[in-house]
Amino acid sequence: MEEIRADMSAGLNALASLPFMTIHSVEYKKKSGKFTYKIEVPVRGSKEHIPKKRDVIIISDVRAKRVSDLTNNGRSFNIALIIDVLEGRSTPGCCYLYTPKLMDIAVSSMENSRNKPLYGFYLLNMTTYERIWSCLDYKSRLTDQNLMIKLMSVSLVNRTNDAPSSEVGETSGIEIKSYLASANLNESQTTAVMSCISDIQYHNRNPVSLIWGPPGTGKTKTTTSLLWLMRKYGHRTLTCAPTNTAVKQVASRLLKLVKQNSPCGNLALGDLLLFGNRDRLCLDNDLEEIFLDYRIGKLKKCLSSRSGWKHLLSSMAELLQDCPLLYSRGGGTMSFTAFLRKGFDTLYQKLATCFRLLFLHVPISCLSEADSSSIIRLLALLNEFKSIIHRKEVDGRIRDIFLCYQVDFGSSSTENAPYYKREAFSCKSDCITLIKSLKQSLKLPVKKGKPLELLVIDEAAQLKECESLIPLQLPGIKHAVLIGDECQLPALVKSRVSTDVLFGRSLFERLNSLGQEKHLLNVQYRMHPSISIFPNISFYEKKLLDGPNVIKREHHKEYLPGKLFGSYSFIDVGAGKEDFDDVGHSRKNMVEVAVVVHILKSLQEECGTQKKEVSVGIICPYSAQVAAIQDKVGRLFDRSTVSVRISSVDGFQGSEEDIIILSTVRSNRSGSVGFIADSKRTNVALTRARYCLWIVGDAATLCESGSIWGDLVEDAKTRNSFFNAIEDKALSEAISSCLSKIGKLNSVAKNDSNRHPKKKKSKSKHCQAMELCRRFGQLKFETDPDNSAIEKFNSVAKNDSDHHPKKKKSKSKHSQVKDLCTRFGQLNFAMDLDDSGSKLRKKAEKQCTSQETDNSSILSPSARLLESTASEFIMKFKSLEIDTGSDCSSSGGNET
Repeated sequence: MEEIRADMSAGLNALASLPFMTIHSVEYKKKSGKFTYKIEVPVRGSKEHIPKKRDVIIISDVRAKRVSDLTNNGRSFNIALIIDVLEGRSTPGCCYLYTPKLMDIAVSSMENSRNKPLYGFYLLNMTTYERIWSCLDYKSRLTDQNLMIKLMSVSLVNRTNDAPSSEVGETSGIEIKSYLASANLNESQTTAVMSCISDIQYHNRNPVSLIWGPPGTGKTKTTTSLLWLMRKYGHRTLTCAPTNTAVKQVASRLLKLVKQNSPCGNLALGDLLLFGNRDRLCLDNDLEEIFLDYRIGKLKKCLSSRSGWKHLLSSMAELLQDCPLLYSRGGGTMSFTAFLRKGFDTLYQKLATCFRLLFLHVPISCLSEADSSSIIRLLALLNEFKSIIHRKEVDGRIRDIFLCYQVDFGSSSTENAPYYKREAFSCKSDCITLIKSLKQSLKLPVKKGKPLELLVIDEAAQLKECESLIPLQLPGIKHAVLIGDECQLPALVKSRVSTDVLFGRSLFERLNSLGQEKHLLNVQYRMHPSISIFPNISFYEKKLLDGPNVIKREHHKEYLPGKLFGSYSFIDVGAGKEDFDDVGHSRKNMVEVAVVVHILKSLQEECGTQKKEVSVGIICPYSAQVAAIQDKVGRLFDRSTVSVRISSVDGFQGSEEDIIILSTVRSNRSGSVGFIADSKRTNVALTRARYCLWIVGDAATLCESGSIWGDLVEDAKTRNSFFNAIEDKALSEAISSCLSKIGKLNSVAKNDSNRHPKKKKSKSKHCQAMELCRRFGQLKFETDPDNSAIEKFNSVAKNDSDHHPKKKKSKSKHSQVKDLCTRFGQLNFAMDLDDSGSKLRKKAEKQCTSQETDNSSILSPSARLLESTASEFIMKFKSLEIDTGSDCSSSGGNET
């Protein structure tokens, strides 16, 4: 309940971005005895929310942007639950909803203006929460609590194994090992599969098996091999996962495996059934074959009383027995041969299609071996009869085979007449016999099959333990196999309270913490070794080995020239600045956006020239950064050889791309990195790339964070994989261009003029100068040892005074600051402008008065020049009335 409350609260805080629907009519249903309403929701735009059963919505008479809008000017709002959606209607759609109290808002709105609509803002859907709530009371409903009691028991992992994990029946063991060898499973994958099968066979052992699958270790391949063997040995198995992507991956791999191992022409998919939300699964043609709704649609026709297999068999038998009689009733002007051919061809085609669908979509256990053989034999005979009646020599003579008591097989004047008549008569008789037999023996639909025995949960470490209870309570389940990696993303939990009490902990993680044995898949086949080395050390205790494919020379690919774009690199963008989005709930860094977009365009140009196809994933921890990059990229790569996917870290779990560009976003002086400090989220982000991983971030911020990111930066430096963005000419230009386009100077000037309209010109220029100082304070510049900058500055100042002698004293303060910025454009310095103006002056005074004489004696000439010039700069600032203000604050830079 706390988690539901937190989820609703999060939705309210993001009210401006919530999906909404427009309500055009409300009708109070008095007879229901509750506050139930019928509403009409015409969905016209793609942005409008399509109401679903169990949706929780907020109903208001305004398009609210924030929570306060819901109650301004005495307004009220209602929280409602959609309890039913009327299907089969187009626009408008009708729903029934329930509210805890009377909807005064609906009554007043409709009375005041019939044309004024109401708005429903989608908060969450209660379906999953209700299932969890129901499962928490499992003890009151279960008749067979064997598995549940064992899984809830603390002593689960202390049981003594009665058989070694690799022990399987002798005959089946040989067959299984032979299959696993042909499937090219490595040693760790084979051991995991054999151990699971052994645990399933010995029911007195632990009722759960754990397979630990780090990124790229063939987890899906291992899972589908296990499922293939369970199907082969007749164990009914349910496989589920927390995401649609994971479900599709397993289903697709298993379907491919079944097709590869099916004899030609005998493809049977009836033992595979995929179900879920069709829209969210986004099925392709292959997976649609095993999808529940598609299968039901196909089998409906086969089982129909008017057009199904029984009706078709009866019609075929009637045609073969009484064709002359049927011809006399409706032959019309056609010849008997033409009538027979047309009627037979139509029935044969329908019957063959129907039986093919039955073979394809009905489970093997529902068709006996005898019935399957009879169907195959019947279709072969019917095909043979079809070829006979289509021969030229039977024209006008085939009617004889329907008059068996008058057939004279020796009276034909043609040499082949006796043969084809005997052949046709015999084939017809056998067909009729088989049809009668099948009508009696074939029973479809059948009774309910045997219960499920095995549960396999993929990505099990992403599931809350209470969510795992949903499939675990199915009757008949004797064993569970949990496949996952607790070092990657856990289940999403909204409430801090829920997090603290381990509400999001998975069953996989709990059993592992109790000492349950888990089988590690220890060979990774995805990442270039330079990419895998840091995750291997940081998250997997150096237990992972690089597969033979990734250590080959072919796995090293160069998509852009230069060391900066090697297999692994950290690109330091210290000039960036994190900002909030318009709503203030997510962060973005436009300088990092510029760097990422520049790299993408370079990739597009280079790969287009070389005609290389490459997939690129852009990973950002914040949705605002995702949106900012998507806005810049647009449809640029729609027809390019470079395919680009931009998503959050969570959205990339379970995925992989050729190149991953990771934008860390955070850039501030405090070293705050927020939720990206989570090592599990970091692990996911760092393990998605096959060939190249390029990390774009502010090294100073990450190092100060005290998180795994500091270790990553240090590791990159140690391995010579650390690069400064401004050292690359193209990236430096992209950064400079971005800084000028961000509009900081103009926006500061605008804000300043709004606060001080009388000081519009002088104040805005002053803030521009301060912003320049802040920007330059985050960049590194080369010092000028030849003193040319100072000499140039002095000469410019002299010329300026010569040209404008009268304006020398009246030179504005903002111009002085700008001149100072110009003078320091070639010096290496960083300003701290986070403090107020008074703090800045005090800091300047302190720095000026604390110069130690010992230092000056050991400084080089260029260093002494830098020191003296810096002192002059500080003294100039002392003489100015500087008000840094909030707009000129900096989130980065070091004190000098």
